Amino acid sequence: MRKTRFLLPTHVDLDSFTELYEMGTNYLDNTKGSAAIDLSDLRSANSAVVALLVGWWRYAKTCDQKLVYIGVREDLAKLIEVLGVKEILCITDIEKLL
Repeated sequence: MRKTRFLLPTHVDLDSFTELYEMGTNYLDNTKGSAAIDLSDLRSANSAVVALLVGWWRYAKTCDQKLVYIGVREDLAKLIEVLGVKEILCITDIEKLL
């Protein structure tokens, strides 16, 4: 049985941050054990995206959930590394989950 995923939209900015954060935490509240957030539709990397990922990671940690991020594009992976949060975020290739 395939687990459900939360699919991040193609564009994230400061205007959409709060709504997306709440959607993600609602997803985590309704997912038990482990959760996956799919970033494969995301078209641009920016600090708002990284802030969402870190925020969701912190939220999942308080709920004792394992959270993985799948479909991470190269530009976002580089930004995550530059910002120094690579070690805390669990990044997975989508192919490994199928």
